[in-house]
This record gives sequence, C-alpha cells and structure tokens, in this order.
Amino acid sequence: MKTVIVLAISAVLLFCFWQTSYSSSGAITPGSNNGEIYFTGPGPSVLGNAAVYQSLNSGADITIQFTNPTTISVGSLISDKTPNMLYRLDYDPYEFKLSDDGGQSWELVNGLIGNNTLYDAGCLEGEIYRRADDCCLERSTDFGENYILCSSQGIPDTSWIYSLALGSQPGEVYVCTYWLDLYRSDDFGETFSFCSNFWNLAEVSGSRPILKSGYRPGEIYFFNYNVNIIWQSADNGQSFELIKDFDVIGAGWLICDMTAGRDNAIYFSAVDINLYQPGGKIEIYVSYNNGLDWETHTHIISSSGITENTTALPNELELSIFPNPANPNFTVGYHLPVMSNVTMEIYNLRGQTILTTTTIQGSGFHQWQPPPPFNLASGNYFVILKTEQGIQKERLCIIK
Repeated sequence: MKTVIVLAISAVLLFCFWQTSYSSSGAITPGSNNGEIYFTGPGPSVLGNAAVYQSLNSGADITIQFTNPTTISVGSLISDKTPNMLYRLDYDPYEFKLSDDGGQSWELVNGLIGNNTLYDAGCLEGEIYRRADDCCLERSTDFGENYILCSSQGIPDTSWIYSLALGSQPGEVYVCTYWLDLYRSDDFGETFSFCSNFWNLAEVSGSRPILKSGYRPGEIYFFNYNVNIIWQSADNGQSFELIKDFDVIGAGWLICDMTAGRDNAIYFSAVDINLYQPGGKIEIYVSYNNGLDWETHTHIISSSGITENTTALPNELELSIFPNPANPNFTVGYHLPVMSNVTMEIYNLRGQTILTTTTIQGSGFHQWQPPPPFNLASGNYFVILKTEQGIQKERLCIIK
C-alpha cells in the first residue's frame, strides 16, 4: 500500500513540477526590497511543496507565510512591483490568486484560466502578461482582473510560445517559442523582433530552457530546470553566456528554480521534498557578483518547524573571471578561506609576465580588476592567483 501511495504522490508531483517549470514565474521570486525573496517549499505539517516562505536577508533566515493543507503544490509565484504583493498560479484546479500581505492570505483574482498557464509580471504596478493562445499574449493593468489582447505581431502563427519573461524597462517583453526562437518587444507586446535561436543551448542542457527576467538594462536569463543550468544575456537576448551549472541531488523529489533580485543578486532555490512525510530541505544559493561566487543557505523543515539554518561558504581557494571572453575589461573573483598574502599574475601564452600585484587580504570573497591604464591586446592569457593555501589558474580571452 505504501508503494502505491508513493507512486501516486510521485506522479502528481511530476505533473505539478512540469507545470511549475513550464511557467516562467517558477518557485522563487524577488520582493521589492534588497535581499527580500519569496519561494515555495515543503511545510512542517503538510505533504509536498505546499508552503510559501519569505526571507528578508537573501535566504539566510526564512519564515513561513502560508501553507495549504489541501494540495501538495501551492503553484508558482510572481511578484508585482507593489510592495508585499504576490501572484500565485495553482494547477489543481487552475486558479490565479493574489496576495497583498507577502503571501499570508490569498484571494481568487481570475478563475477563467483555460490554456493560459503562462504568466509574468511587468515593470509597472498591477501589470500582468499571459499567453492568450499558442502565439499571442494578453496584458492586464489591473492586477489580473481584466486582460486586453496584444497584437503580438512578428511572432509566426506557426510558433508556440513556450516561455515568457519581462525585461527591466516598461514595455519590454521577451518570448521564447517551442523551437527556441527568441523574440523581443519594446512596445508592450504589440510588435516583436527576432533576437536569436538557441538550439545549441538545448543540446547542451538536454531540454528547452525557461526565460527569466533580469533587473538590469538588456539583461535576460535562460534557466533549465532539468539540469539546473543558468545562462545570462546582457545584450537584449542577442547572445548568452553560461554563468552557473549547479550540481544538486535530491534524496526525495527535487524542485529547482532561479530569479534575479532587485539588488542585482542572482538567486537559485533547490527544494528537496520528503515523499513519505511532511517536511524536507530548502537550499537558497545567492551570488552578488554575477555568478562568480555563491553563498548557500540550508534550511531543514521538520514537524517542529525550521530546525536547521546554516550558511555555507567555500572552504577552499577559488578563482573565476567575468566576463570571459572580455572586451577588454574583466573582473577576477576569488574566495580566501583564511587571511592570506595574495599575488595576482597575468601571463601570455609564451610565459611572459604581463602584470603582477601583491597584497594581504582577509578571508571571504574578493574582486580584483587590473589598475588603469592597463589594457590587454586581443589574445589568450593566464590569470594566476597565488596564496599560502595554493595556486589557482584560469584562462582569459580578450576579444576587441
């Protein structure tokens, strides 16, 4: 009997996870203040991913805002520009709900969902976009009560909108089709222009990624929920760079998602659900330097509530370069486990020293940029970090 129950739960979770991942909103979303995030996770007394959490310090401390004992998935989350206002899309039954108190209470906004299971919030208060049919969008300016059909010109009638995300500027809308054609609109979804095609990203990841909104001009993300890979574009979707490949494994049922915070941080959540009983594990990863380094906040959820709250930092010497390739400016990010004598060196491929600097720095994350007017010519180089704990080396490409 237990086996049958577990299989049934797994099937439902698979359905809910597929639907949550299919939506562009996902299971983690930023609040209106720096470090404020909301996300779904396991509850201490309910089975599945049935609780909404809030953190005001980037995931270091979390509080339960809401639990739903009638479902094993509370649905995906979207945050409005209005402080403390969230949207939630449930799947059984299909319902779109609104909270104006940070997720503590919810009310039904628009029950006529139909095939409109793809939503995202815009740059203006009360602004919501959703997919109207396979290749058109609708826009609401009254918190999802009423919608007006967008022209959506430029998206081929034969294309199926697979993912939706809003940019950082009013009127900026991105859609990705089933064939991984990326389109962009800067007039509130009326006309779209082709940006790029990303079949190569699909081949690397194993399936089609999901669009995610950025919070800087020109910034947009692709996130793959199957293999937990994040790509970032800083040029309005013309090109993408891999910034993180998460290696997370769940003991039960793993649900992952990412978002860009309003404090220019990148957040990644990994929720591990216990299939036999309520509770599980929530991990919040956050990067403040565009994916170079990450902090991890781990929370264990049990019948007694949040029983463990730990923050993990790298305990070994680490080195990374962003952007790479660079044109020509770049930043070196590194983590020191203890106070160290730090030597940073740049060599060309002939082994000739281009630059050497030495300093004493404490433990933690650090960033380094060559002092002006230092300027590398196009080509390949090696950046080497030397401390008492060891040596780290990364290849740097300069393209002008």
